Amino acid sequence: MLLRPFLLIRKCIPFLCRKIKIVSWIHELKLSTPYRFVYKNADGVMGTNSSLTNDLISVTGKPKVKTCVTLNPISKAQLRDRVAKEIARKETGLNGIYPLIVYTGKIGLVYNKEIIHILEAAELLPDYHFLFTGGKEDAIQMLKEWCEKHQVKNVTFTGYIPDYTRIKYYQSAADILVSYYTSQGHDVRYNFPNKICEYMLTGNVTITPDFPANRDVAHEGNVLFAEPENSASLAATIRKAAEDKELSSKLAQRALQEMQEMTFIVRCGIIIKFLKSL
Repeated sequence: MLLRPFLLIRKCIPFLCRKIKIVSWIHELKLSTPYRFVYKNADGVMGTNSSLTNDLISVTGKPKVKTCVTLNPISKAQLRDRVAKEIARKETGLNGIYPLIVYTGKIGLVYNKEIIHILEAAELLPDYHFLFTGGKEDAIQMLKEWCEKHQVKNVTFTGYIPDYTRIKYYQSAADILVSYYTSQGHDVRYNFPNKICEYMLTGNVTITPDFPANRDVAHEGNVLFAEPENSASLAATIRKAAEDKELSSKLAQRALQEMQEMTFIVRCGIIIKFLKSL
């Protein structure tokens, strides 16, 4: 919406503004009249994933050459400072726990359907250990009460971790990483979680639903897909990942290899080339 005044000014006095390029960077597709005006009149539109830009092209007729996919890159430091599983296990005090299923997403009082699905999977897999990072005390207390009610005893909540850089130790310590977001609070056509790339960087296998926004980075050759909003399917996929170690290792190693091209340096080069083409 902030771009509308600039676009209107440029339409009114083009001789003063013809050298100014206006680009909209979108994370979801809104189709009300003001947004369509911006999409049509902006010199270019960048989206976080191909599902978003492809729908933009289809719905608005924006030429493909006027769009660009940014994705959610990882930093050079994240590549450089990867942590070995043995070190991560020691740092987190998780030695001897197998299989360890880790989730490092958001934990709150609302929009917690994702967490409940993972907890229901934990209920179905009592011999597996599940660990959740983050969350304030009230949210953690609510989830602990859920676990007590359902007699789920194989779950650990770390609570809020002030130093975000410590989260990579939990991700690296995992045997299996879960990103199981749902339609609650998200538009699954366009929502591309940052944590998927972080997960794939660890060398541990990732489980996620097969949503369109994931498909720029996730495919059958580098992750395991579970049916969306289906706790039984999630549990079955976790069991498959734990039992088929050869498959999990193969998927994880390919994911790690592909993440080498998902850095800010690579993606920014693509974006700069796009901006210069406008």
